[in-house]
Amino acid sequence: QEREAELLERLIRARLDAMPEDRRDLALEADLALVLSQRLRQAGHWEQARVQAQRAHDLAVQHMSADDPNAIAALNEMALSSEELGELDHARQYFERAVALLVAARSRAHPDVVSLENNLAGLEISLGRHDDALQRLAEVRASKLALEGPRTAWQLTTAYQQVQALVALGRGEEALAMAQGDLALAEEIHDEDASEIVTQVVPLVWSLRATDRCDEALAAIERVESIWQQLGSGRDRTTAADLDLERARCLAALGRDFEAGPMFEQAVTLLEELYGTDSRRVADALLSHAFLLLTVPASATIALSCGS
Repeated sequence: QEREAELLERLIRARLDAMPEDRRDLALEADLALVLSQRLRQAGHWEQARVQAQRAHDLAVQHMSADDPNAIAALNEMALSSEELGELDHARQYFERAVALLVAARSRAHPDVVSLENNLAGLEISLGRHDDALQRLAEVRASKLALEGPRTAWQLTTAYQQVQALVALGRGEEALAMAQGDLALAEEIHDEDASEIVTQVVPLVWSLRATDRCDEALAAIERVESIWQQLGSGRDRTTAADLDLERARCLAALGRDFEAGPMFEQAVTLLEELYGTDSRRVADALLSHAFLLLTVPASATIALSCGS
């Protein structure tokens, strides 16, 4: 994805720079900046992604209108990148502006509005407003049900966040039942070894750990590693960081401290590469690692810190 984003940026710049000023298609330039923003965000370059999204937004507003689809899509991209950067207030402002513009231009039942509401719920989870997120996600899922029916891939993005919020609220059994049902739906829609299955295994792992089923959680993580190996695509770094952290927490919960320590270090290193040393995700991982170091025997702590 990183290489793709770099090549795409060079292609866009070469194409635009080759055009005389009076022949440049500014709508096309906004389109390309938006695509570049999406690719940069997916590659983990959130600052650059937000710059391109702002550029796409400004071009769309200046040469089309504030409620042009590109302007609204750019607001969504700016919100998503801001959320990854930990700038949650900015993210909320961008999401809310996008929702307001879409509702005014279309209707609250429009699929794009439903998707934005889904993104807003994700932000509420980041802000620790899990009850609010669950209520919004229930409304989103009902809207998706009305638009597409019960057994579609579109339902799964909402289910992922519902499990996340339920786990955070200590409602592990509800989360586990939902995660198992949604994994079964994903297996029905996709091949059992398809890359799309990986996304639904992650909330299953969360809920298994939350209900003290760590052996099963570790087995689920191994399933993901097996899928990646069969696909030959390598580990998705973002998902791998989350699963490495979950593996470390499960190993610690099972008393396998000598394995947990190095796994925490591996997870923290990958999270720092992805999100920066000051990110919320890194802080959460360091807190879990610190708890392990405080609770294992002194001799084990020395061995862990020496990497033995």
